[in-house]
Amino acid sequence: MTERGFVFRTIFFVLFAAAPAFAADPAPLAYLGIEAEPLEGDISTERPSFSTSPVPLAAGHLQLESGVQFTRIDSDADDVTLPFALLRAGLGKNLELQLGWAGYSHTEIGGRSFKGGTDMSLALKTQLTEQSGALPALGLLGQVSLPTGAKNKTSDSVDPSVGLLWTYDFARAGFFGTALLTSTTDDEDDRILQSGMGAGVGVPLAQQLSGYVEYFGIFTEHEGPQHNANAGLIYLLSKDLALDGVIGGGLNRRAPDYYVGVGASVRW
Repeated sequence: MTERGFVFRTIFFVLFAAAPAFAADPAPLAYLGIEAEPLEGDISTERPSFSTSPVPLAAGHLQLESGVQFTRIDSDADDVTLPFALLRAGLGKNLELQLGWAGYSHTEIGGRSFKGGTDMSLALKTQLTEQSGALPALGLLGQVSLPTGAKNKTSDSVDPSVGLLWTYDFARAGFFGTALLTSTTDDEDDRILQSGMGAGVGVPLAQQLSGYVEYFGIFTEHEGPQHNANAGLIYLLSKDLALDGVIGGGLNRRAPDYYVGVGASVRW
């Protein structure tokens, strides 16, 4: 582990461990001078879908999302990653800060093991427009991935991303999608562009249960596309606490065979 990676992961673990103490405070960011807005509606999570909501977390509040995922990459390769942690903070009326870390990844390829921490990310999200008539709600995400991971897990470069987020509610269904553009590096350390595009629909299934289906594709410069589909369930234990599960898989040979995951999210 590099010194840089150790520092970033130490900061993340301190914040993660402090979450229960923050949860007991009705205004967890008051010490930063951020006045807490009222929490409206049920918790809205980023996980477990690929796409992201355009609506930021209410100012003065925190939300922690986490989970574990098993991926069958192909017949000779598997991966387990946890805790897929995302800490979200409402910094202002229309501004959210995100600190993300997929966590520890253990990959088995042909009997060989590759273990280590992954890169961490910082992001800001803001809502551009609300839904109006035929126009969807739109949001903007700016993100940077930092090379804090283990040698066999890191991109070894600072990778910026920009994303356009949208949702559109119609009848009882909620349509959603994300378009993400990332600058990263290939195996020869040359800069390349990678785009991700997702779209799906979610529906309520019961009083506290909702589900969704989604397509997303990953398109990397000089490589072929990866096409994927997934479906998930989100169960509300309370308006501020949710459990989720997801199952997905590749639609072509370049994508992973399948993956399954479970997680939980809490807002305060």
